[in-house]
Amino acid sequence: MHQTISTRKLAAPLAAVAAFAFTLFIAPHFAVAEPGFSSWFRYGETVPLAWQISEVPGDPYQVRIRARNAKHDAPKRKVMVVYPRPSSAYDTAITKILDIFAEKNINAEITIFNFRKDDARGLALIERANTEDYELIFSMGSESTDWLYRHY
Repeated sequence: MHQTISTRKLAAPLAAVAAFAFTLFIAPHFAVAEPGFSSWFRYGETVPLAWQISEVPGDPYQVRIRARNAKHDAPKRKVMVVYPRPSSAYDTAITKILDIFAEKNINAEITIFNFRKDDARGLALIERANTEDYELIFSMGSESTDWLYRHY
């Protein structure tokens, strides 16, 4: 025997499949906007577990990092990290630094600056380090180290 399917019974499943296909292939996909620093600053997957990473409004070459679960009674340490440019080696280094700080439960407020090998921007960072009482300055790579040695 041959069974016929009514168009009424078939319409609802076909409409559901069509709606799903539309959302999957045709409807616009909304992406989460990447922060402005994403073109030069990256880090490992362990970092967001212990650290809050945020962009600084108006300056895509600056990143602010704060400990998520630091001891409240521990003194806050101000750290500046100076980048000359993007580099996967710096991504590895900052991940390791942040992992060690988290492991040691250091209550740190870290500001990352990409001075883009621009003397004026670099000199402004040195002034800021002095006036805002940064306790530690990390220079990422030989370019930053050489620049800081010559100017600081």
